[in-house]
Amino acid sequence: MDSLRGQKVLVLQNGFLGDTVLTLPLLTEIKLRFPSAKLVLACSPLGQELLQDHPDIDEIIVDDKKGSDRGLLGLWRKAMTLKRMAFTAVLTPHKSLRSVLMVYLADIPLRLGFR
Repeated sequence: MDSLRGQKVLVLQNGFLGDTVLTLPLLTEIKLRFPSAKLVLACSPLGQELLQDHPDIDEIIVDDKKGSDRGLLGLWRKAMTLKRMAFTAVLTPHKSLRSVLMVYLADIPLRLGFR
């Protein structure tokens, strides 16, 4: 994880709002350990509303999996957006086939999460 210094890190938490809130200590710890890393959160539209001014988050990407990002085409578009952003690492703190597929398709080199 020392390689995260100065890198672009994605935390993909597109679950329920409560799951997003439970991710806050993780975001704080990442920023504490790697202050020069750009920390990006991908979350639901409600998560964006709640966390848009959070001091540890450098950018928020909305993953509207029940709206504009719904289905396989929405998953593909979101993965290609993430790929263009050239993240160094991604953390997925919940089990989700959709999330696994998204970060795989986005070709993010370091993927941390569930098997």
